[in-house]
Parts: sequence; C-alpha cells; structure tokens
Amino acid sequence: MFQNKRFLTRGVQAEIPIELQLFLWNCIDNLPEERDYFQVFALKEIDGKQHIHHFSEQPEY
Repeated sequence: MFQNKRFLTRGVQAEIPIELQLFLWNCIDNLPEERDYFQVFALKEIDGKQHIHHFSEQPEY
C-alpha cells in the first residue's frame, strides 16, 4: 500500500527537527508490510524527554 511517496504538513516540516523526521520515516520503513498509508505520530515532551506515540487506523497499530 505504501509506495515510498512521502508527505508531511508544512507545520511538521517547519517545527520538527530533520533528525527526528528521518527517525520517524525510518520507523515507518521498518513496519510490517500490512500498513495503512496514513501513519500518525503524536509527539510530547515529558520531563525533558521526547515521547512518541505512533498509531494508524487500518490496521490498528
């Protein structure tokens, strides 16, 4: 389903450091083959550490 085309919002491009963007793309690249085209990463800083919550709708992940 995912054909190596990569899309992100202007906000992500402007606000998220490129190193973190590359890390997240790598996470998507290493998912099992059964995956939705729409992957969501919720980023939150807690006690000075970056927390990442990753999910998709179909299949639930």
